[in-house]
Amino acid sequence: MPFLAGNLYVDQPLTRAAVAGMQRADNFVAMRAFPRLIVDKPSGLYHKWLIADLNRNEMVVRGDNSPARVATFGKEDATYSVPTESLAYDLNDTARAAASSALNPAIVIPQLLGYKALIRLEAMVAALFTSGSWYRTVTGANADSISEGTTSDRVRWSATSTDPIVQLLQEIEFQSKLTGFEPDALIFGRKAWTSFRTNPYVLASLSGTGGVIRNRPATTAEVAALLDLKFVGVSKAVYNSAGQNLAASNARIIPEDSALLYYRGAQGDDPGEWTDAMPVAATCQVWADGAGNREGLRIRRFRDEKAGPGGSDHSEIDTFRTCGVVTSQMGTLFEDMTA
Repeated sequence: MPFLAGNLYVDQPLTRAAVAGMQRADNFVAMRAFPRLIVDKPSGLYHKWLIADLNRNEMVVRGDNSPARVATFGKEDATYSVPTESLAYDLNDTARAAASSALNPAIVIPQLLGYKALIRLEAMVAALFTSGSWYRTVTGANADSISEGTTSDRVRWSATSTDPIVQLLQEIEFQSKLTGFEPDALIFGRKAWTSFRTNPYVLASLSGTGGVIRNRPATTAEVAALLDLKFVGVSKAVYNSAGQNLAASNARIIPEDSALLYYRGAQGDDPGEWTDAMPVAATCQVWADGAGNREGLRIRRFRDEKAGPGGSDHSEIDTFRTCGVVTSQMGTLFEDMTA
């Protein structure tokens, strides 16, 4: 569809290209972390089933003339609010003419805006890496102080004396007993991942027979297999908090010494869509009607003849998604797990 003067329209091909690029951005976990909850309004209510009721054994023998026992499926109404967040860029005709012939600004600019949007979406996931978000928090320490309650201390994964595999298997058992659901996903911060994948106990668990410990760090696929998880991700993304033309001040978006063990309810990289039939740890709420798709973002373009020398092509990216905890007992946050 050609640009029309003053006409704002959704560019579906570029939207699809931006979504594909975001899903391939391996440094980020935002598009893979949690299942999508598709909502038809920007704010409203959704149902959360109470795990205590789901796990109750209520089936009884029914008499010949007796009615069936009524199940108790308690639920809570939770609120959501999906913000519309936007970012724009104007490419004037002079800059377009000066661009390399191998570089198509009409394609590149929306992709760069998509990258900016992905930084924002990663920050939404990072907001859940706080101890107040989850029922249970494990804090790195110099000695173990193990409890099945809301807090526990475990020796940091950077210590060669500790076995992170045993730690996580114990945490999986704790969470499974608490909820009735085995955690199936694990997200690492960057430093936590380095300490975990190079820990000698982890390497020994991956070594073959003969007593020779391999020196190659573990991969996410190997860790997933060791712990019987369906998804293991590592957030390597950074953001720059400095202003334009200032020295960069980069930091990891998701806390680099943290990890989150949780129930995701999906296999592989695509977290799928959540229909609230069964509980999950968290979701990303997507206002599909606003975006015009089920990924929660769109790219729009229009021609502005009054902007810049000779006019400009204006591109905008809008996102219609946010993330939130659904069942806090289904997540265990690890903090300060590296020295």
